[in-house]
Amino acid sequence: MGEIARVRARHEAGVLAYFVARTGSAELAWDLAAETWAAAELSLRRSRRAPDDSGAWLFAVARSTLCESLRVGRVSDSARRRLGAPREELTPERENLIRDAASHRRLAELVAGLAPAMREAVMASVTARDAVAIGARLRPSEPARREHPHRRVLRPRPLSPVR
Repeated sequence: MGEIARVRARHEAGVLAYFVARTGSAELAWDLAAETWAAAELSLRRSRRAPDDSGAWLFAVARSTLCESLRVGRVSDSARRRLGAPREELTPERENLIRDAASHRRLAELVAGLAPAMREAVMASVTARDAVAIGARLRPSEPARREHPHRRVLRPRPLSPVR
């Protein structure tokens, strides 16, 4: 198993939960996560290994991917194109994984292994109001739009504090 595969196996559900909480959409979360993995792999090719705190590094890549996508108004696919990576299909099983990970309590569990400052930053960045606004401003990448033109947007649930 390669370095990026180990990082992905450990943090995939947390990254998906972060994106669905930020966008309110399983499709956008899946698309953003795919671009995040590609960008992370390109970064690893340059540096040869993941940083010691791979979770914090990966969430920084995820945030950067989201910000860049918001800047251009659609999910970026530039890292995937550079890698020549095919788009992974959003299957019903994967959509169920995303829905499960999207609960505020589950997200808190998934980011529990991060350093305290990073964990607090991820949790503070996730609000239902933001999800509606971000989801409305962002379109899927072009391949995703061609494959799933009618996929519905998840309605974010009000978030309650984690105890």
